Amino acid sequence: RRSSRRGAATAAPLGVSFRRDRVSTARRRGYGSAFMSAKGTSLRQYALTRLALVIPMVFILLTLVFLLMRVAPGDPISSALGGRVPKEEVDKIKAELGFDRPIYVQYGDYLADVVRLDFGTTITDRRPIGDIVKENGAATLELTFFAMIVALVVGVTFGLLAGRFRDTWIDGGGRLFGIVIYAMPVFFLGLMAQLFFGSYLGWLPTSDRASPIVDATLETHTNIYTIDTLINRDWDAFVDVSKHLILPAVTLGLVTAGVFIRLI
Repeated sequence: RRSSRRGAATAAPLGVSFRRDRVSTARRRGYGSAFMSAKGTSLRQYALTRLALVIPMVFILLTLVFLLMRVAPGDPISSALGGRVPKEEVDKIKAELGFDRPIYVQYGDYLADVVRLDFGTTITDRRPIGDIVKENGAATLELTFFAMIVALVVGVTFGLLAGRFRDTWIDGGGRLFGIVIYAMPVFFLGLMAQLFFGSYLGWLPTSDRASPIVDATLETHTNIYTIDTLINRDWDAFVDVSKHLILPAVTLGLVTAGVFIRLI
């Protein structure tokens, strides 16, 4: 009887301890789920906030550009023509472009044209601004796309590893990497990458979108070189364009990855 009583007395604390462990584990899991949910909400809220700020930010930039162009000394027409045109001709061009109307009317027309994506024409050669943006803005769009891929891959990977191995050297190293790479000026990081991978090792080109031969012979359809080389099935040109894209895309992507590491 004493033995059975001792066994029952011993089993009771063990059962209580087992239940406490299960409750503690469930609580940790609940806290972990809540923590991951909070992180997901934070990342989603950050993305939505950034998207919501795009419209007012663009509106403010457009307004500042318009006002600076109007309050600056001189006028854009005389500056573009170099001051070699008679005043009567300058006044005629101003009337054609609407510069003689009240400034609030010009501002309203300016915003309306921007909404319609009608950016006008250049004063010197009458080229549509939209064609110039399409031709020269393709490089920026291409670089932004691949830099964002690098940022997502690096930022999400380091962020998940730091969260999975919380309070370990992996977590500390990931946080330190995110802080350093986010605080580092992008021009300094790019210069160091050019010197090391371009000049010292000679692995990658340090300037231009492609080699001179590819740039001169490539048949463009979208002005996005990676897509154009795939359309033309010119694999040598695709490799050349990709090599020229690696350094700038990785440089911009790493700086942006620091934001994702801190959020995740």
